[in-house]
Amino acid sequence: MAHKNIDNKQIGYDAIPNNPNKKFLIKVKERGEKAMSNEKIPYKIYLAEEEIPKQWYNVRADMKNKPAPLLNPGTLEPLKAEELAPIFCEELIAQELDNDTAYIDIP
Repeated sequence: MAHKNIDNKQIGYDAIPNNPNKKFLIKVKERGEKAMSNEKIPYKIYLAEEEIPKQWYNVRADMKNKPAPLLNPGTLEPLKAEELAPIFCEELIAQELDNDTAYIDIP
């Protein structure tokens, strides 16, 4: 593991397996704090109630080149909301077809 000091914080990072040039952040530590030793990266992240996201970010709203619309496999025409109704609830349909709203409230 290598370390860098940025803004008086020590940052530990490891190389991504099979690609030593790319790195990912492991943990931010205060200067002088002991470096990690054989700690495994957790596979779960626990959030407090106030840390749980309240909105989704819809990347399509900020894209310069919007993706092609979803197509009906039978007609090869763009899907309409009523065609998705037998499969998805109304809220999900609205989210899937929305290309303009950057932040969508999580119900």
